[in-house]
Amino acid sequence: MSSRVYRAVIIGSGRIAGGLEDDVLRPHPCTHVGAYKRFPEIEVAACSSRTEEQAREFAQRWGIRNYYGDYREMLDQEKADIVSVCTPAEHHHDAVMHASQCHTKAVFCEKAISTSLGEADEMISESRLYGTRLTVNHTRRWCPDFHVVRQIIDSEELGSLHSITGWFGGSLIHTGTHFFDIMHYLCGDAESVQGVVFGNSREGAEDNLHDADGYAFVELSNGVRVFVNGISKSYYIFEMELLFSDGRIRIGNGVHELWRSGKSRQYEDFTELQRDDFPKTAPGGSNPLILAVRDIIGSIEEDRDTASTGEDARQALETASAVFVSHMDGGAAAELPLKERNIRILSK
Repeated sequence: MSSRVYRAVIIGSGRIAGGLEDDVLRPHPCTHVGAYKRFPEIEVAACSSRTEEQAREFAQRWGIRNYYGDYREMLDQEKADIVSVCTPAEHHHDAVMHASQCHTKAVFCEKAISTSLGEADEMISESRLYGTRLTVNHTRRWCPDFHVVRQIIDSEELGSLHSITGWFGGSLIHTGTHFFDIMHYLCGDAESVQGVVFGNSREGAEDNLHDADGYAFVELSNGVRVFVNGISKSYYIFEMELLFSDGRIRIGNGVHELWRSGKSRQYEDFTELQRDDFPKTAPGGSNPLILAVRDIIGSIEEDRDTASTGEDARQALETASAVFVSHMDGGAAAELPLKERNIRILSK
């Protein structure tokens, strides 16, 4: 445990800020304030919301002394060590920029990092300039099960990785950045993206795009091919299936399965996949938000990056944005890195 106390403040009062703690079926903590409350070395000093009344209600619920209707005033007054940005993505840029200019030690920002690559670049540059550690909540980067999958890929325990198929219910930016981020974490960079987007209407004089669902086909620099089904569904799903030369892994929310190639039980002189135990993870806790906050504290005390940096989150946003670029170009492959940095996609 750290020998000092860190002052944390929270911008936003919605579900990921604290509301999801009311879901009795979820593993807890599952929000920013819930995670901070598990650390004696963190004091949640203040919160802000769109109105002072909303901020007051959040503060009363969580025993927070100070509350504000304007996050800028809060950042100027509170001199926080850690700032959580729990607003819709269109507000992330200004909040992170202001927090960095206030010499905040660390910012824990929700995904997607921003609505455009240009905004993301400014956020990354500003946080680096002021020495602020920018972490984006792509939660699976702290999931021990995904660490195991990466070890299996790197060790070639199941042979070479051939392809990945992924499913999620939701839109390509709001939910898709989670998928593209863990794809990059497991397998590296994307080279090209082809995609189809459904319902990407434009808005106003600024010609903004709206986040939408769709399909994507991604070619990675290591030759692995990825098919993504990001279509809204009547049920919640987030899964990926990895096919290897000698095995298969299925992993996602509540799912961790492994198969190995072995002698067929049905046909002579054939092999087939047979279910095996998924490797146990190392002891020490597995709640991603607890691990994320511990990582953030370590980044401050050890002067290092966390497992989910602004640069990592920008890469996920770029791949998701490439689906829209491909769609607007009639389905042609969008080559990465994207040349256009100012396509703005409005997301939650």
